[in-house]
Amino acid sequence: MARVLGELKDYGKQRPSTSIGLMSLCKRHNLHLISDEVYALSVYDTSREQSVPFTSVLSFKEDEHMDREMVHVLYSMSKDFAAAGIRIAMMHTRNQQLLRAMISINQFHWSGAVLEKLAAQILEHEAWITNFVALSKERLLQGNALIRRILNERVVPYLEDANAGFFVWADFGKFLGDYGDDLQDGWRREGELLKAAMERKVYITPGSIVAAERPGFFRITFSQEPSVIEEGMKRVFEAVEILQPGWRT
Repeated sequence: MARVLGELKDYGKQRPSTSIGLMSLCKRHNLHLISDEVYALSVYDTSREQSVPFTSVLSFKEDEHMDREMVHVLYSMSKDFAAAGIRIAMMHTRNQQLLRAMISINQFHWSGAVLEKLAAQILEHEAWITNFVALSKERLLQGNALIRRILNERVVPYLEDANAGFFVWADFGKFLGDYGDDLQDGWRREGELLKAAMERKVYITPGSIVAAERPGFFRITFSQEPSVIEEGMKRVFEAVEILQPGWRT
């Protein structure tokens, strides 16, 4: 079973070619594909050539890349609607065996009646949804532009073709000093930077917990007020400046 989520969540981008490649892989090895599309409405146009719209795995032609009964899609209101407290989600599947299994345990996972009524009112108000999603994309684009500017000023590399989600994938590796081939030391330094940032009341997701290829990558959330982003990054770089002298040797 393969679950697709990381590209939108961690890297802030999604390409149809990636989905097609994963579907072909699943077909070749007889695997089910679970596509978590929880950020589907949080894709915005950065006016860069690399920006691409979101493409659901359900949009591909029937059985073109794999058996549709082995493709399953998840969605919830927690991200696009900024409603993590509304514990409501959905699963789209054409697999009747899986559907029957899910129905059999569904009664143990019902949301409260009040939350169901609230969610129904939101989803039935199409004009409100249109305006909300447009405003959300506008603010995400502004936050994206701000975090790019801050990172550019410090010459911190990041994934430039990202145009989705709430995060930027940034490379702080140059601040960790020369740890040679000792990756364990590199991961240790990454952990020290995270600890120093947290001591300043800021959390940035370290690459070590999301399978980064080497130490120094961090996932930084920018879906905040501009003043919060600026203050948070100021504290992160304070942590860097304090730790760097000891890492140069």
